Amino acid sequence: MEPRKRYRERADRFVTAIRMNLETDCFVRRGSSLLLARGDWLVYDGNSTYTVDAELFAEKYRLIGYDGRYAKIATVWVEVADRYGQMMTKDGVCEYAPGDRLVFHDPGEEEGFCMSPEEFERIYELESLVAEKGDEWVKASVRVASALNDVLTSFDEKKKEWESALHDWLKEDNKREKGGEKCGKPSGETEAE
Repeated sequence: MEPRKRYRERADRFVTAIRMNLETDCFVRRGSSLLLARGDWLVYDGNSTYTVDAELFAEKYRLIGYDGRYAKIATVWVEVADRYGQMMTKDGVCEYAPGDRLVFHDPGEEEGFCMSPEEFERIYELESLVAEKGDEWVKASVRVASALNDVLTSFDEKKKEWESALHDWLKEDNKREKGGEKCGKPSGETEAE
């Protein structure tokens, strides 16, 4: 296998995560049953769902939105698989194929996780590319993420307003039905009238 290279998550990327208050081993990812211990995190990245150990999550992720959005702030070390195989993860066994990415949180670590090349490229970029883009690129990415957060926050606020208005309308409509009115017409009135 190739030597491991250092990668970082793309600056404009975030995940949605929920801390789980249950213990189960029935969560399946990439064909393997994974352990979800009490306090671990269930993470959705917009494309796939996976588990993250509670301690690792606290170390590697930061809250960026009030609604459960987090950014991964740590780098990872990656090698490309040159054969079929399995590797131990904190949650169980992960199966991989040639070309899959074997991802580790430390350069000498043996326990990590595996990803398809497409999934990996969507999430990570080589750290040297991040350095080449420089601070201006990072600042621009943060501005984009911040603007996206503002848009989503505004949408959530509007959604709450709409839900409240719909709730009030349904409540009033229910009162009219109980009072003998239907669709705003007094009882006994017909369409022909």
